[in-house]
Amino acid sequence: MKRSYIHMAILAAIGIVACKKNENGIDLFTKMSENRAPVIIANTTFTNPTLLAAGTTTVSNGAKIAVEFNYVQTDPIKEIQFLQKIGTADSTLLSTIPYKPSFSRIKNCDTLLYDYFVPAGQPVGTSVAVRARVINQNGLFKDRVFTFKTKL
Repeated sequence: MKRSYIHMAILAAIGIVACKKNENGIDLFTKMSENRAPVIIANTTFTNPTLLAAGTTTVSNGAKIAVEFNYVQTDPIKEIQFLQKIGTADSTLLSTIPYKPSFSRIKNCDTLLYDYFVPAGQPVGTSVAVRARVINQNGLFKDRVFTFKTKL
């Protein structure tokens, strides 16, 4: 009986010492920041499915793509940006849209509708990437990209 009390006392002492701090003196369970990145909902390609149906990877020059972008505000949102990258060129900013609440009860998230126009005059087979970015006021952001190639 005495031995079990001794064993329990030793285990309790080890438990108390182990929970204190690590060797750097930092509490292992302290949050470093309360900031959270935005959440983009399930529509990972976020495009109109009638235009870019499964397996369709080419779009005509000058075509309009209706973009539906769904996201959730975890921290206050500053803006939504749309960027494009044509071929091997650097990305260019298409537009910056200040955040306005647009909650959809059907989708249970904020929804933004955006019309993207495929640049005209691109050679056939040019790779185009369109990126949508949600930027929080805390500076954290999340992106979604869809890519396609141009055709006549």
